[in-house]
Amino acid sequence: MTGTEWALLGASYLLGLRHGFDWDHIAAITDITSSQDNAKSGLWYSTLYALGHGFVVIVLGAILILSGFAVPDSVETVMERFVGATLVFLGIWVFVSLARHGAEFRLRSRWMLMFQWVHRMKLRVRAWLRRRRGAAEEIPEVQKGVDEPFANYGVKTSFGVGMLHGVGAETPTQVLIFLAAADTGGRGIGLATLVVFVAGIVTMNTLIAVGSVFGFIGATHSKAIYLATGVIIGVFSLGIGGLFLFGISDVLPALN
Repeated sequence: MTGTEWALLGASYLLGLRHGFDWDHIAAITDITSSQDNAKSGLWYSTLYALGHGFVVIVLGAILILSGFAVPDSVETVMERFVGATLVFLGIWVFVSLARHGAEFRLRSRWMLMFQWVHRMKLRVRAWLRRRRGAAEEIPEVQKGVDEPFANYGVKTSFGVGMLHGVGAETPTQVLIFLAAADTGGRGIGLATLVVFVAGIVTMNTLIAVGSVFGFIGATHSKAIYLATGVIIGVFSLGIGGLFLFGISDVLPALN
């Protein structure tokens, strides 16, 4: 490899670190770690999230590099609005839950809340259809929150949440632009740059997870601090989510 190609790989890793420190990544990882009861599970599920996110970015990026196809700006815009809506949903849920449960409040990831809501709606629709056919049906899963498949994180759920988040990433197009600017032109170096870029994202996401785990998991030992943490997350989610939802995220300061 030439010196230029090594420099390109190094710059790509730094760019991945920078992207991994974006507001939206911080919000997503914080959602996951803050819903865990101990540091070990928080780090494990955060790692799975980062790997799921990186996996999707590599797949999408490889397709774009090998095909030369660029993702339309409209797709990125739609995904930004979707992420913003989920953050706003989380913020509203936090404050409603604080009002309803008080000291018994427990933080949850917005993705888990969405999965749980969809699951409940599916059960209710199924019960409604059965009643329409004259067959009454109870919905034990809805009544037993702890027994719902999305009540807590698992290996598949954590990895899947990362994949879902990765679908909305603009990283593949960033790599293509970076490659075009450097005028490398080769698919091999393009794929290598993509892998290094994703390694930078995973590295930064892991560092954020470590900081989040020891910041938020430790707060569970004090109810007052834990509840204050919930308020901070609620305000953060509503504020950042609103900016994404209304397409004005450019007002956020760059995290350099």
